[in-house]
Amino acid sequence: MECLSLPGSIRSRPENIYFAGAVPGPRQPSLDGLNPFLAPLVDVLDRSYHCGTWFSRTYEHPEGRRSREAIVPTVNDLPGSRKVTGSAGHSANRFCSLCRLQKSDINCLDLTKWVPVTCQEHRRFAKEWLDATSKSQRKALYKKNGVRWSELLRLTYWDPVNWVVVDGMHNLFLGIVRHHFRVVIGTKWDERDEEVETVFNDQIPREKDLKKGHRLLAKGTTLKQLETLPIPALRELCTVYDVQHAVHQQGHRRVKKRPFAIALLVSRVH
Repeated sequence: MECLSLPGSIRSRPENIYFAGAVPGPRQPSLDGLNPFLAPLVDVLDRSYHCGTWFSRTYEHPEGRRSREAIVPTVNDLPGSRKVTGSAGHSANRFCSLCRLQKSDINCLDLTKWVPVTCQEHRRFAKEWLDATSKSQRKALYKKNGVRWSELLRLTYWDPVNWVVVDGMHNLFLGIVRHHFRVVIGTKWDERDEEVETVFNDQIPREKDLKKGHRLLAKGTTLKQLETLPIPALRELCTVYDVQHAVHQQGHRRVKKRPFAIALLVSRVH
């Protein structure tokens, strides 16, 4: 796939082309259910890397040229990256795919105890899981090591530890990094009221949240029900229904749901 937003002169460069695919729905694969979809792709990629593809003629090489293809980084959201690599989810005992910390040590900030996981170690744990002879044995190994088998591990050159990138949309554009530092870690500083709202200003409301909001408002709802919607959806609903609302800063100066929900509720009553 090429990004059409790039200038035509650089759009087709190899570094700006990526492989894109979609797994059939209606729900995402669970646990190791992604492997059957990856297997045929890995068959082609493994052959393309080791044997290459011969092109009998190209513009720059009229005598022909061999091309070799490989996967280096994979770009995913966090749940997707764990399934692609075979790593356990963030709520598992081995919650981190990069170090050996256990869930009981999740609050540990001593960097000397963050022992990194190596590519060789990840592959060994995955092979042990694959070679297990029973479901109970696989379950015990997964609980202990936090790793399942992934079909991408058949690519001998691929590094499941260092070649996984969490996409910038979730990290930056949706405010996850900002939320983590300001709310989870607890770093705070005074800022203008209008700047406080930018945590949510750039977030695009999800379609299912908007549909839920329209449904609640159509049938009659309560303040508590409206407050189950995320702030981006509440803000968009206020715009759609032309509702004036006032966002008050409370406590630790974060935008709250209640002013949006009250404004919507009062407008529907009247």
